[in-house]
Amino acid sequence: MNKNSTLTPVLGSYLEAIYLKGIKGYSVRTTDVANELGISKSGVNRAVNVLKSMGLVSHQSYGGIVITNEGRDTAKRLLKKNELVKQFLICSLKLDESEAAEEAKRLEHIIGQKTLNEMETYVSINAG
Repeated sequence: MNKNSTLTPVLGSYLEAIYLKGIKGYSVRTTDVANELGISKSGVNRAVNVLKSMGLVSHQSYGGIVITNEGRDTAKRLLKKNELVKQFLICSLKLDESEAAEEAKRLEHIIGQKTLNEMETYVSINAG
Protein backbone atom coordinates (compact mmCIF):
# COMPACT_ATOMS: atom_id res chain seq x y z
CA MET A 1 0.00 0.00 0.00
CA ASN A 2 1.17 3.49 -0.78
CA LYS A 3 2.86 4.62 2.44
CA ASN A 4 1.37 8.12 2.15
CA SER A 5 -2.19 6.79 2.08
CA THR A 6 -4.42 5.60 4.86
CA LEU A 7 -7.24 3.17 4.34
CA THR A 8 -10.19 5.02 5.82
CA PRO A 9 -13.31 3.19 7.07
CA VAL A 10 -15.18 4.28 3.93
CA LEU A 11 -12.44 3.03 1.61
CA GLY A 12 -12.34 -0.20 3.60
CA SER A 13 -16.04 -0.68 2.92
CA TYR A 14 -15.46 -0.23 -0.81
CA LEU A 15 -12.59 -2.71 -0.74
CA GLU A 16 -14.66 -5.28 1.17
CA ALA A 17 -17.51 -4.92 -1.33
CA ILE A 18 -15.16 -5.36 -4.29
CA TYR A 19 -13.55 -8.41 -2.68
CA LEU A 20 -16.88 -10.06 -1.82
CA LYS A 21 -18.29 -9.48 -5.33
CA GLY A 22 -15.09 -10.87 -6.84
CA ILE A 23 -15.00 -14.09 -4.79
CA LYS A 24 -18.54 -14.89 -5.88
CA GLY A 25 -17.18 -15.20 -9.41
CA TYR A 26 -18.58 -11.93 -10.70
CA SER A 27 -16.71 -9.47 -12.83
CA VAL A 28 -16.76 -6.49 -10.51
CA ARG A 29 -18.14 -3.34 -12.11
CA THR A 30 -18.54 0.10 -10.57
CA THR A 31 -22.31 -0.29 -11.00
CA ASP A 32 -22.24 -3.45 -8.86
CA VAL A 33 -20.35 -1.73 -6.06
CA ALA A 34 -22.62 1.33 -6.26
CA ASN A 35 -25.71 -0.86 -5.98
CA GLU A 36 -24.22 -2.90 -3.12
CA LEU A 37 -23.32 0.18 -1.07
CA GLY A 38 -26.25 2.35 -2.14
CA ILE A 39 -24.13 5.16 -3.57
CA SER A 40 -23.50 6.82 -6.92
CA LYS A 41 -21.23 5.37 -9.61
CA SER A 42 -19.20 8.58 -9.56
CA GLY A 43 -18.57 8.05 -5.83
CA VAL A 44 -17.38 4.51 -6.55
CA ASN A 45 -15.11 5.78 -9.34
CA ARG A 46 -13.48 8.28 -6.98
CA ALA A 47 -12.95 5.60 -4.32
CA VAL A 48 -11.60 3.10 -6.88
CA ASN A 49 -9.09 5.69 -8.07
CA VAL A 50 -7.85 6.15 -4.50
CA LEU A 51 -7.71 2.37 -3.94
CA LYS A 52 -5.84 2.08 -7.26
CA SER A 53 -3.29 4.70 -6.13
CA MET A 54 -2.82 2.66 -2.95
CA GLY A 55 -2.08 -0.48 -4.98
CA LEU A 56 -5.17 -2.32 -3.71
CA VAL A 57 -7.08 -2.59 -7.00
CA SER A 58 -6.53 -2.13 -10.70
CA HIS A 59 -9.14 -0.70 -13.03
CA GLN A 60 -9.24 0.28 -16.66
CA SER A 61 -11.81 2.76 -17.96
CA TYR A 62 -15.00 0.87 -18.82
CA GLY A 63 -13.48 -2.35 -17.54
CA GLY A 64 -13.89 -4.44 -14.43
CA ILE A 65 -12.28 -3.73 -11.09
CA VAL A 66 -9.62 -6.28 -10.18
CA ILE A 67 -8.39 -6.59 -6.63
CA THR A 68 -4.63 -6.99 -6.20
CA ASN A 69 -3.00 -9.53 -3.90
CA GLU A 70 -2.39 -6.78 -1.35
CA GLY A 71 -5.98 -5.64 -1.72
CA ARG A 72 -7.22 -9.20 -1.22
CA ASP A 73 -5.12 -9.62 1.92
CA THR A 74 -6.33 -6.29 3.29
CA ALA A 75 -9.99 -7.10 2.56
CA LYS A 76 -9.67 -10.51 4.23
CA ARG A 77 -8.11 -8.90 7.29
CA LEU A 78 -10.92 -6.33 7.50
CA LEU A 79 -13.60 -8.99 7.13
CA LYS A 80 -11.97 -11.18 9.78
CA LYS A 81 -11.83 -8.21 12.15
CA ASN A 82 -15.50 -7.46 11.45
CA GLU A 83 -16.52 -11.06 12.12
CA LEU A 84 -14.57 -11.15 15.39
CA VAL A 85 -16.19 -7.94 16.64
CA LYS A 86 -19.61 -9.25 15.63
CA GLN A 87 -19.07 -12.55 17.44
CA PHE A 88 -17.87 -10.71 20.53
CA LEU A 89 -21.01 -8.56 20.58
CA ILE A 90 -23.22 -11.64 20.20
CA CYS A 91 -21.34 -13.63 22.82
CA SER A 92 -20.79 -10.94 25.44
CA LEU A 93 -23.73 -8.57 25.03
CA LYS A 94 -26.21 -11.10 23.62
CA LEU A 95 -27.06 -8.86 20.66
CA ASP A 96 -28.94 -10.53 17.84
CA GLU A 97 -26.90 -11.23 14.72
CA SER A 98 -28.37 -8.39 12.67
CA GLU A 99 -27.76 -5.76 15.33
CA ALA A 100 -24.29 -7.11 16.06
CA ALA A 101 -23.41 -6.97 12.35
CA GLU A 102 -24.44 -3.30 12.13
CA GLU A 103 -22.51 -2.39 15.28
CA ALA A 104 -19.44 -4.35 14.15
CA LYS A 105 -19.31 -2.35 10.90
CA ARG A 106 -18.94 0.83 12.93
CA LEU A 107 -16.67 -0.51 15.67
CA GLU A 108 -14.20 -2.47 13.56
CA HIS A 109 -12.51 0.73 12.39
CA ILE A 110 -11.75 2.15 15.84
CA ILE A 111 -10.74 -0.91 17.86
CA GLY A 112 -7.04 -1.41 18.49
CA GLN A 113 -5.11 -4.65 18.16
CA LYS A 114 -4.80 -5.26 21.91
CA THR A 115 -8.57 -4.98 22.32
CA LEU A 116 -9.10 -7.29 19.35
CA ASN A 117 -6.78 -9.85 20.91
CA GLU A 118 -8.76 -9.71 24.15
CA MET A 119 -12.04 -10.04 22.24
CA GLU A 120 -10.68 -13.07 20.41
CA THR A 121 -9.69 -14.69 23.72
CA TYR A 122 -13.10 -13.95 25.22
CA VAL A 123 -14.96 -15.38 22.23
CA SER A 124 -12.83 -18.53 22.11
CA ILE A 125 -13.52 -19.21 25.80
CA ASN A 126 -17.20 -18.22 25.92
CA ALA A 127 -18.63 -19.02 22.49
CA GLY A 128 -21.06 -21.79 21.88
